[in-house]
Amino acid sequence: MNYLRNLLLFALIPISTEAFCERIYVVVNENNVQEIDAEVVKQIYSDKVSFWKNGEGILVFELPVKSNAREKFAQNILNKSAISTQRDWSNRFVNNTIKNEVKMKPQRLVARFVSLKESAIGYVSESEINNLNGLKIVMIID
Repeated sequence: MNYLRNLLLFALIPISTEAFCERIYVVVNENNVQEIDAEVVKQIYSDKVSFWKNGEGILVFELPVKSNAREKFAQNILNKSAISTQRDWSNRFVNNTIKNEVKMKPQRLVARFVSLKESAIGYVSESEINNLNGLKIVMIID
C-alpha cells in the first residue's frame, strides 16, 4: 500500500525540464570588437581558429562534460555530443596539436572570467547570466 501511495505522490510531482530548455548565451568581453557569428564560434570551439583578427590569442572557456549547457552547446554548434567534443580536445592535447588555450570552469565562473579577459570567449545558460557587467552577448542558442 505504501508503495502505491509513494508512486502516486511521485507521479504528481512536476518534473522541471528547465535545465534542458534554457537558452545558452555565448559571451565575450565587452571590449572585444571582433565580428563573431555562429561559424566563428564553431571554428573556435573546433580549435580551427586560435587568434582574434587583432592577433591576440583566444582564451576558450568550456563547461564540464556533464553540464546540460555544454551538451546543448555541443549539439547545436558542433553537431556532436559533449563527450565527443571533450574527446576531440583531449586527443589534440595528447598529440600536442591543440591551438587554443582552453579552461574548463563551472558555469558560475565562466561569465566572471570572460568579463575580466578581453581575449576570452565562453558560454553559459540563462540561469547563470545574472549580471552582464563586462560582457557582450554574441549568440543565443534557443
